Amino acid sequence: MYIGLVILHVFIGCLGIGIFFSFEWIWERAKNAEQFSLAKSVVERLGNIADNCFKIQLFTGLGLGWFHPGLFQLVWYDSSIFLLLIAGFYWRFITKRKWKSVDEELLTNDVYQNVWKKVIPHIWFGRVILIVILILMVTKPVSF
Repeated sequence: MYIGLVILHVFIGCLGIGIFFSFEWIWERAKNAEQFSLAKSVVERLGNIADNCFKIQLFTGLGLGWFHPGLFQLVWYDSSIFLLLIAGFYWRFITKRKWKSVDEELLTNDVYQNVWKKVIPHIWFGRVILIVILILMVTKPVSF
């Protein structure tokens, strides 16, 4: 059971991180309002999958701690859970709202570029958090 949970946790983590890292690539490819509309739709659908991955990742991570309560005493484990919560809430309440608020009818190439410049720092912030979580999961440092 524990090994199955670990496999699910790793798989969902890879899926969620892969989705999150694909957003910039999808957005960059849009060159006009029609393509932007399609990109926005794709990112929106993938964003919903990323939300579900976040939830599953959190519950499987906590489940691993339930199987081995000693994990809750490890700094890397607690830090990873905390950072996952920050990344999830930041994505849901800040980054997602930034690109959802764009009115597609007003888009021209210049407007699109300006919108993109406002969204990209939030995506990069989320990426940094995910990279730190990955480093913590791989290295499992005893202390900082």
